[in-house]
Amino acid sequence: MAMTEATALRIIRSHVPAAIARGLAAVHRQNRTLWELEDKVRSTNVATTIARHKAGIDRANLARHAAVKVIDAAVLARYPRGLAVGARGAVVDSASVGQMLDRLSILALKRARITAPTSLQLASAQWDHVLACLDRAIAACKAGTWVHHPAGEVKQYGR
Repeated sequence: MAMTEATALRIIRSHVPAAIARGLAAVHRQNRTLWELEDKVRSTNVATTIARHKAGIDRANLARHAAVKVIDAAVLARYPRGLAVGARGAVVDSASVGQMLDRLSILALKRARITAPTSLQLASAQWDHVLACLDRAIAACKAGTWVHHPAGEVKQYGR
């Protein structure tokens, strides 16, 4: 089902405390910029234009990651306690709250702009899943059982 960006953002904000939701606007602004720049890259075959847009994509991605860090720092400030990874009752997720809000922002763009029925259905299902994960994370934060992701932690694979 199609959904406007404004409606989607309102729904996301209703699932998190205001101090955490404040960072959503910055993340969403960068995701919208990325969406528009990627459209421009796909619509041209002029190498210099592509290079200019790719540089813009790189800048917007850096700003997006910085905005996610701000959200994760707000989560750590609001919910300073949490369990260790192996602790009994620990709630672990592969994404931080900021990363979940980032993903929901991207899905808000997709739900508002994609018209292909299968793609829209998939975006809606992903939306439901990530929103449920966010609800679980916030509940675990409130209960003190969430395993926090350090703000801005870089993903590491292997050794």
